[in-house]
Amino acid sequence: QPQDDWALSLLNEFNATITICLHRLTSVSSSFRSHAQGLVEMQRACLYSHALIDYVEILRPRMSAQHASKQSRTERRMGAFVWNDDHALSLFSAGLPVYYVRLFSDFDRQNI
Repeated sequence: QPQDDWALSLLNEFNATITICLHRLTSVSSSFRSHAQGLVEMQRACLYSHALIDYVEILRPRMSAQHASKQSRTERRMGAFVWNDDHALSLFSAGLPVYYVRLFSDFDRQNI
């Protein structure tokens, strides 16, 4: 789909990072610290790829749905702190935990 070109571009970038890191880890002799850094970089690219695929295939369709569907309670997702109403609603519609942050000044007329 044309609207997913940005996602494909990011996945290609993450794939290139994984390939470079894997080549470096398997063929270059270096210190333990350098290998650990390469492994961390490769893991980061793998996790970003997995998160991007989840977003494109699972979360974005939920966010664009007219009615929020009931989510499975076994699904484990990290929540997000948001300050914007629209972002909070979109993430909530996707079934993600949302922590809506408001400024202290927003409560100036409320008795707590």
